[in-house]
Amino acid sequence: MASKFLDLPNELLLFIARRLRAKDLASLLCCSRHLCGLLTSFLHDFAIQDVDGLTALQWAALKGHESLARFLLRRGAEVDLRRHPASYTALHLAAQEGNTEIARLLLENGATIEIMDRRYETALHVAAMRGKIDVVRLLLDKGADVAVWNLYRSQPLHLAAEGLREDVVRLLLDKGADIEVMNWNNHTPLSLAEKQANSPKKRAVVKLLKDAAGEFPNTVEERWLISLQTRRRLFLAR
Repeated sequence: MASKFLDLPNELLLFIARRLRAKDLASLLCCSRHLCGLLTSFLHDFAIQDVDGLTALQWAALKGHESLARFLLRRGAEVDLRRHPASYTALHLAAQEGNTEIARLLLENGATIEIMDRRYETALHVAAMRGKIDVVRLLLDKGADVAVWNLYRSQPLHLAAEGLREDVVRLLLDKGADIEVMNWNNHTPLSLAEKQANSPKKRAVVKLLKDAAGEFPNTVEERWLISLQTRRRLFLAR
């Protein structure tokens, strides 16, 4: 049966292929090398179509398909295009999933390292929150701002501490992250870590932050006073 199918004219095989779903097309390609060669140009067109509301490059970054990402970039895919419910770019999605090599590829092809989503979060925020240490290290090595604010005045260190990401917290501190900085809710990274349920991870992160904080005041009253001073400085700096 397979040999009879492959004996069909190339035009008819292409006609059939263009009407198949992705899963069925993949099964068809397993039939012969002849089909792979015949359908190459068609597959290129298929690869650049949007998938599940994402651009093909965003989908490749999300799923970790480095070869597809390379192909799309060679074809001129827009590296900073945002088509996602949270306004994520491909770099945000690579950071979210810990796809370090794709993140590196995107940066090498002009991805904006400080581009923000709708919550003003950069890829560093996303990677820190998710505990993707290799992506965090890559972004910092490429010059990402360790002190960048999101919409809620949280820096990457806040998100890493809240998520009890010990290795990320340590790396951010080593890169100069501010242990004293407070978000709009008057929380320092330390106070966010202390709010989490008791666990070995919590104890490790709290100890790490306390060691870094030294004698920094951490009572509610002291945090409130410093927060007022911080907001005044931000207001005057506008």
